[in-house]
Amino acid sequence: MSRHRQPGMLTALVAMLVLAWSQATSQGAQEARAWTLMDDFVVEIDGAAVAGARIYRSPGMPALLLIAPGLRQPVMIDPRTRTLRPVTGPVMPGETDKTLEMKDSAVGADGQPFTTDENGVQAEWDNHKIRLTNRPAIVGETNIEAILAYSYIYQEGMDRYDPSQKDLSYLKSFSDPVRVEVFFGSWCPHCKELVPKFFKTMKLVDNPKIALSLTGCPDRNFSQYGPAKEKNIQGVPTFIIYAGTREIGRFSAVPVDSSIEHELVRILAAWRAVSG
Repeated sequence: MSRHRQPGMLTALVAMLVLAWSQATSQGAQEARAWTLMDDFVVEIDGAAVAGARIYRSPGMPALLLIAPGLRQPVMIDPRTRTLRPVTGPVMPGETDKTLEMKDSAVGADGQPFTTDENGVQAEWDNHKIRLTNRPAIVGETNIEAILAYSYIYQEGMDRYDPSQKDLSYLKSFSDPVRVEVFFGSWCPHCKELVPKFFKTMKLVDNPKIALSLTGCPDRNFSQYGPAKEKNIQGVPTFIIYAGTREIGRFSAVPVDSSIEHELVRILAAWRAVSG
C-alpha cells in the first residue's frame, strides 16, 4: 500500500537505477535484453510534449531507453555516467507490443550529460532540448473509461486477472444497495496492481446494486488532499464500502491468502449478518 509519494519520482528513479547497477550482469552484452514500456513519464522535445515518445526499462539494467519522433535514433539515459548515449545497433520487436529487445553492445560509448531536478531530467541532444517529467496524476472524481485511457497497465491488469467464481456469485446475487468508493493514485504501483483486479471484478459482477465511485489523489502529500483528508485516507488504494451514508467497512492491503473480491465479500457478508 502506498503511504507516501516522494517529490521527483523520475529523479528518484534515476538514483535507484544507479544503485541497481551492482545487480546488473554482462548477459546483455552478448544476448538481446528485453525492455518493457513504462507509462509514468512525459517526454518534451524543444518545449512540446511528444505523444509518440516511449520510455522503456529493462530488469537488471540501470538505464532508460528513449524512442521518440524527431530524434534520429533511440537514446539510452544512463544514470551511471549521467549521460544520454546513442543507440547505434539494432532495436528489435519483443514478445509483445509493449516490449523491445536490444543488446547492451548496441549502445554507443559517447554521450551528452543530463541534469535532474525534482520534476525530471533535461539534456541537449541532437540539436534538441529534451526533458522527461513525471506524468500528471489523475486528480478528483473520475471513471473507469478515463483510467483505462490513461494507462495501458490497467487494461492489461484486467485482462490477466481471473477472480474467484465463488466470490463473483455472491456479489452478483447481492440485493442490498451499497456503494464502493475507491481512492487511488494513478502514479501508485500498488494501485496499478489492485485497481485493475477490482475493475475486472466489477465488470464481471455487473450488479446495479453495487455502485462505484472513483477519486484520484495527487502524487504529493495525497493524505492532505481535501477529499482524501475528509475520509482519513492513509494509503492508496483504499476501498470504502457504504450502505446508504454509513461506512460499513474499508480495506487497502489484501492478505496473501485472500483477494480483492473476497475482501469485498467479507465486508458485505459481515454487514448483512448484523443488519439482518
